[in-house]
Amino acid sequence: MDSRALRPAAHVRAAFADGIGVLLDLRSGRYIALNAVGATLWRALLAGAVLDEVLQRLALDCGQPVERLRQDAGAFMAQARKAGLLADAGSHPPASRDYPGDADGPTVAPPADATEEEAHVTPSRLWLPAAWCLVFCVERAGRLLGFARMQALLHRLPRPARRRDLAAARTLAATVNRAAELQPGRARCLERSAATLVLLRLLGWPAEMVIGVQPRPFVAHAWVELGGRVLNDRQSVRHTYLALERC
Repeated sequence: MDSRALRPAAHVRAAFADGIGVLLDLRSGRYIALNAVGATLWRALLAGAVLDEVLQRLALDCGQPVERLRQDAGAFMAQARKAGLLADAGSHPPASRDYPGDADGPTVAPPADATEEEAHVTPSRLWLPAAWCLVFCVERAGRLLGFARMQALLHRLPRPARRRDLAAARTLAATVNRAAELQPGRARCLERSAATLVLLRLLGWPAEMVIGVQPRPFVAHAWVELGGRVLNDRQSVRHTYLALERC
């Protein structure tokens, strides 16, 4: 069996840490956990490696018969292809991204690892009504359009490069966080971060929204960054979570 005949589908993102992996299917927003063997196989698919060579090395590491691993790998790849996670290698280049390792909870309290300047970000009263409406609209649009369409729209947002005022960006992010707290039922981190991204992009900041996961125990989370600095959460989320998707 040659893994070069298949490739990760364009709508699948992957991240790995400590020998295991997590996939994100952007069509459905579904996460798929990979054990050590599955993570090794997926890395081989990303690299276009010859599967038999990978299985030979894996058999030595695991102390398992190659034939048993070959059967398991065949079943894994068949199941992944049936689920739409794999596609023919000849169609077009894979778009799956392998990000290096980088919680969901309240973000209004000052982050434990924030600097003194970051710990006292005050939401803007002027922007609070607009931020509330934006979070409300993003949350409703997410329900109406679904995860995949929302992500596609976020990817189409203009990516300006003219504003780098970190303090002002943090103020707007804190305002969106406060507006999210005032929503009926409270907005999730994904809607909160999507609204932050939309507001900052429209006002000229080249911010990024990141979707990440913590494999053990499994937790998915989203946050917004500007120039490598987290705007609407703790700085430590970049190291606590594996980044799966950026937009």
